[in-house]
Amino acid sequence: MEKYQDIHDGEPILVTRFYDIRESVDLTPTLDDFTNILEDEDHRRHFFEEAKRSFEYVRDREKLIKCLEQEPSKENYKYLKNLRRFGLILKAAYRFVDSSHMCTEDLNDFLFLLGKFNDHYWVAHTKEDVRQIVEKFDHIKFPIDYISTKKFKEYAEKLLDDIEKLFGNRELKIRKFHSLRKKIRTFSNFMQVLAAENCGKEPHWLFYSLLSISTELGDKHDELLQKGLEGEIEYHDSVVELNPKTAEEFTKLKPFIKKMCGLV
Repeated sequence: MEKYQDIHDGEPILVTRFYDIRESVDLTPTLDDFTNILEDEDHRRHFFEEAKRSFEYVRDREKLIKCLEQEPSKENYKYLKNLRRFGLILKAAYRFVDSSHMCTEDLNDFLFLLGKFNDHYWVAHTKEDVRQIVEKFDHIKFPIDYISTKKFKEYAEKLLDDIEKLFGNRELKIRKFHSLRKKIRTFSNFMQVLAAENCGKEPHWLFYSLLSISTELGDKHDELLQKGLEGEIEYHDSVVELNPKTAEEFTKLKPFIKKMCGLV
């Protein structure tokens, strides 16, 4: 087994192994290699708390403002991207474990505004852009109303069904294509803590497999978005042809997801 990053005192395991789990793992697992760990409420609560702890660990107001206000640099861009990534992991946890299936409004708005800022990072920004992001950042809190196992299963099943239906099309309008990517990313993000706690094992393999699909779809979306920004196409009218192999890959992963969620 490869050598993964050692755990540091006080540092969340997801922060420590954030890049480790983004490397492929040489496994060919069977369904018997997986457990129904996400069916257990205590485990779901643990994954939420670890996602929250990871976001809080990288959440640095002074550094955020510096990265927003300074001249663009690769280092500052990396921090802003990673801060949003950890926020999206927490948002995904809310989707699965909170009764509303939603994160708080301030967290959602913060992630939306920071995403827009990052998309246009290398061009000029206004002081108002920065002010709005910091204002939302300052108001983020983490209330949680934990969901029942029954409701958790219903949500996971519906999300899987939605993905399967979208993959059933030969092509999708850009809005639905982006929705497909976000739904897959929600699953992969929710599994990141579990993957970090099991580097080199089956949960790592499953997360990486989902991440690969999400990244492939994300790259295609970003390509169309960039063409839209450059005036080559009308982004909002774009239609994307789906790769059948991508749908096949997700279909192969679906039984493993269902097993972990206690759906089989």
